[in-house]
Amino acid sequence: MAAVPFTAGTSVDSQEALELAAETLPRLLLDYLEGSGNRVMEDDEIKNRVLFSLMTERQELFSQLSSELRNRDAIMFNSSTSIEKRKQKKESVARIEELQKKIRTNLAKATDPLGIDETVKKKDLPVGQKVAYISPLRPGDKLSLVTWRNDSSLFFDKKNEDETEFDYEQRVVNAGISALISGSVSERAGFLRATVSLSVYPGGEIAATVSDVGSLSDLPSLAELLGQALYPAVINSKPVRLRFEINPPEAAKVAKIYVDGISMISDDQDLQSGVHDITIDAAGFKSKEFSYDFYGEEEFLVRVTMREDERMKVFLDSTTTSSGQFYLNAIPVENAAEASLSYGTAIGEFESVEGYNDYFLLENNNPQRMQGPFQLQKINVRASTSDISAEIEKSRKTMYNSYAALMLSMPLLFFSNGTQIAAQNAYLYGMSDVKRSQKWMQVRQFSNALSITLGLNFAFQLGRYLLKANSILPQEIVVSE
Repeated sequence: MAAVPFTAGTSVDSQEALELAAETLPRLLLDYLEGSGNRVMEDDEIKNRVLFSLMTERQELFSQLSSELRNRDAIMFNSSTSIEKRKQKKESVARIEELQKKIRTNLAKATDPLGIDETVKKKDLPVGQKVAYISPLRPGDKLSLVTWRNDSSLFFDKKNEDETEFDYEQRVVNAGISALISGSVSERAGFLRATVSLSVYPGGEIAATVSDVGSLSDLPSLAELLGQALYPAVINSKPVRLRFEINPPEAAKVAKIYVDGISMISDDQDLQSGVHDITIDAAGFKSKEFSYDFYGEEEFLVRVTMREDERMKVFLDSTTTSSGQFYLNAIPVENAAEASLSYGTAIGEFESVEGYNDYFLLENNNPQRMQGPFQLQKINVRASTSDISAEIEKSRKTMYNSYAALMLSMPLLFFSNGTQIAAQNAYLYGMSDVKRSQKWMQVRQFSNALSITLGLNFAFQLGRYLLKANSILPQEIVVSE
């Protein structure tokens, strides 16, 4: 993708700000669209790419053919011998026939741009590929959205007055640009109206034109509005219809369907093609969540079979006399004496009135349907009686201090050991008395004992800190018969 500076109208009060907006707005649009998805290729767009490539090839072949014809005609006027002239003419005719053959092959390809390239031999194809297509792209392939030269601040030059549409298109395509954003802006009393067009190359066809109004002082918001309106055309998204068929009928009656987090009003939904997140909830049944790339068809039938939610009732109680509120999967439990627990694992929390929290995991390995009898089990949940985070922080500081003390003892340890060894060697060679060696032996023993003591203390404090830190991990409680 690339953009050209927008055309700025006239403004009585803010001409300079308007011209600045004409340069800033396209850059903001490119920033908004870059990396936001993939463009889906269709037949017509791929055909235009192939036809443009073939046309460029034909022009080059025609230029080579014209040059070769001139060379052939000039052979009779050179100073070569008759034998050499005949040889040169024969070689030139062969080159001319080869160019004519290439042009005929090119024209044949142009009649069926998406067809099979019969000129490519099977042995030259990649492993597993049986036929060679003229275009490396096929309908349904996707191209990533990236800015020209990976820099949204760069503008592509506008069309020159003396430049033909063909020459301009050639310049755009040669620059590697497939989509070009252009537009115009006008200002009235501090508000900006922007009209933006998206042109697709090769072909230069305008895929979409959008217009909106925003504040001159808030260009990012206006760029976001324009980007949202332009986005379906950029990714070439086509509307599709979703129809849902939910079983069993009991689930269909109470089912709520959410598409990308938005509740559907009916079982039929029109939306842009592409990847969508589907969530189906039904009271008494397990929720269904999935994502799917809805592309290639105008209508999709989504069949979903809901499974009855297997639950049991449990009695939640804390191990302390402190009262508080229980939560299961972030939902407050109204009656802790008869909490409803789904089959599987649930994340629980106990919040005491003093403001202390404790977390736990409830794993239900005893599935029972809601219609059946419930086995009431009492689940004891520990409750924190102190601020665990403060204790962890205190333990962490003590551990760091013990480590610092151990490191500070290292210089004395190394120095005393080295000096004692030197003193002992000096005594053995008669260069010092025994008292000096004994003195440094005592210092060495003291430093060794000190470092060992501090090392043991650090190991103890580290273990104590890890135990404190692990104390905030949720306790796992298995609910079974």
